[in-house]
Amino acid sequence: MLEGFSTVLVAFFVFCLYRQDLIRSKKYYYATFGCLILIIFCNVFFYFMSTASGQGVFAILLGLLHVAALILTMAYIGGIGVTQLGQEIAQVVHELQPKPEPRDSSSIQQPEPDSAQQSVPVPEQPGPSVTTPLKDQPRIIIDLSKKD
Repeated sequence: MLEGFSTVLVAFFVFCLYRQDLIRSKKYYYATFGCLILIIFCNVFFYFMSTASGQGVFAILLGLLHVAALILTMAYIGGIGVTQLGQEIAQVVHELQPKPEPRDSSSIQQPEPDSAQQSVPVPEQPGPSVTTPLKDQPRIIIDLSKKD
């Protein structure tokens, strides 16, 4: 499943054990260790389950534990708490959201009718009427009939 990701997390965890100066929060470091142990146990139970529903439960648990271990790794390396990390992520997401631009109706140019183009009525489709924003837009009609 996520064996490669687990390997990277464990390798970095062991590297931080070697380089203690990288660890800024021991509390989150030990919480990450707990997540890694639970990932190993859930991975073992995932492979021992014979039913698809049992494997699905452990697959969900594995995914959640991987996300938790990654967030805790960011917390113990960065030296900030999980709530502070969440606040910073929320602030970045808020800054990255596109700002609504004011729409000026005069800036939308309607195409001028061309005398060579003939308007062909489009038959209405049977069924429930759904109002879409495209109904109010001008339609481009292409006439593919043979002209000899």
